[in-house]
Amino acid sequence: DDGVEMTEEEVKRGIMDTVKNAAKDLAGQLLDKLKCKITAC
Repeated sequence: DDGVEMTEEEVKRGIMDTVKNAAKDLAGQLLDKLKCKITAC
């Protein structure tokens, strides 16, 4: 086993992690924009 092959579980976990991180980034950006609208930065 050279470590290249990933099980389906590992692949799913990796995708979920990526999605979660992307969602967090997106949510942060949206929150910043909302704050700017409310407080006029």
